[in-house]
Formats: sequence, C-alpha cells, structure tokens
Amino acid sequence: MVAVSVRDAQNRIVPLGTNLIHFELSGPGKIIAVGNGDPSCHEPDTWVPKDNFDVVPENDAWRYKVLSHGKNSPFPEIEPEFDDSDWATVDMQGGADSLKKPEQAVFRTKILISNHDLTAQTVELQIGRIDDVGRVYINGKLAGSSDDWTSSPIFEVKSLLHAGTNTLAIVVINKDGSGGAGRGVTLKFLKKPTAPDWQRSVFNGLAQVILQSTQDPGEMVLTARANHLAPATANVQSRTPAQLPGSMFDRPQKIRVCCKCLSAINEITLDAKFL
Repeated sequence: MVAVSVRDAQNRIVPLGTNLIHFELSGPGKIIAVGNGDPSCHEPDTWVPKDNFDVVPENDAWRYKVLSHGKNSPFPEIEPEFDDSDWATVDMQGGADSLKKPEQAVFRTKILISNHDLTAQTVELQIGRIDDVGRVYINGKLAGSSDDWTSSPIFEVKSLLHAGTNTLAIVVINKDGSGGAGRGVTLKFLKKPTAPDWQRSVFNGLAQVILQSTQDPGEMVLTARANHLAPATANVQSRTPAQLPGSMFDRPQKIRVCCKCLSAINEITLDAKFL
C-alpha cells in the first residue's frame, strides 16, 4: 500500500487538503484500488471500465426478392455486383414477416465503411430476427448462419469488410407461418479499451493506493500528479515468491518521495510499504 499525503512547506500534513491526485504505474505490477478514508466520498475505489464502442443502425435502403430456384442452388443474388434495383423495398425494422410458407428470399443492402471504422478491434453485425433459418453474407462471403428464429444472431464481420461500399445479403428460408428478416440491423464497432485513469481526492490531506505485483522481478514506479503540484514518484521493488521472506510482515520497505508544490505552499508525499 502507498500512503499519499499533501504537506505544507514545513512538511506538515494539510488537514484541509482536498487535492485530486492522479496516479500512474509502470513496471511489473498494477494499481488495484485507491481510497481516502472518507465514508461520504463517492469516488470509485476501483477502476470502472467505460463502454468504448459505437453502434450504427443499418436499416436503410434494404430490398428483397422471393427466389424461384431451389434452396440448394447457388445464389448470384448475394454477390456485390448483382443488380437489385428492381427488387421490392422492405422495412428492416419491421416484424420479419414479409415471407409466406414455404418461401425463400434474399434481403440486400449496401453499407458504407470508413477507414476509421476499420480501426475498431472487432465489428459485430447483429440482426434482430431471421425467421426461420438463414445465412448472412458480406461482399459475397459467408459471415455465419442462424437456425433459431427467436434469437438475435450476432456475427463478427471485420475481416469481411473493406473501406468503401460493402454489400450485406441475407438468404432466408421460411418453413412455417410468416417469416423473413427484420427487427433491426446494427453494426457495433468495439474500440480498444481505454487505459485506467486512477485518481483520488485526498481527505484530511491523505489518500491511499494499493498496488499488486505480478511477482516478476523488477521495479514498479508509481507517479502521483495534481494540479499546481510537481509530480512525486515512489519506486517499489517487485520480487518473485522465492525472493520473499516467510512472513509478509517481515519485509517492510518504506520509500518517501516529496515533491514541492509549484506555488511553494504544498507538497505530495508518497510512503510505500509492503503489507
């Protein structure tokens, strides 16, 4: 645990200090929690990851056509260059009920993908409903299939997309009652997770940071920053289990690093101890 204190020019803890301290850690370890002992503080003790994705609806300009050839026939209608300009339009936010029993059809649209879109770690295509069964194609290549009309299937499609205009096609076979494709279509672009922003306000001039070693040998460097304060650092040696004494209380280590405030009023002090 690293104890954090805000001190004045005479090295006294400032009991009214409420500075917001930001923490960064490098080396073989990680920050797992922060605190300040204030029971009324609503700042999180642990890092809560924020959602980092964009969801884009793709419900415009859909067309469909009921096919007359057998279900095992090749489907030129899924190919990007196929001309579907004379097909009927369909509302893909509707109830997936445009087909009768037994019919099969192809549903198609064009989607525009940018180079920025392709920087996402993954791209998920979700279709609200495919009733009864169907196969999904991106640019003429199979993205996946669905045989559960009650589900909202999701397909990972980044590898099938390219910058520019892409063709999305769904071959649907309706076996019973009404069927089709609908209930909304979306693309979900999942971006790289954001790095944790560890921070905590001091309470009565004090706060705490808990570090966890990876048990690899090396030096962990904790840096504390605050507005109008120069950074303070604490260096803690990480050890392998074989290097540790038998009792965890037999290995005290204390590092104090003070850094004077730029205004020469306060300083941050970091006291690091093995617990």
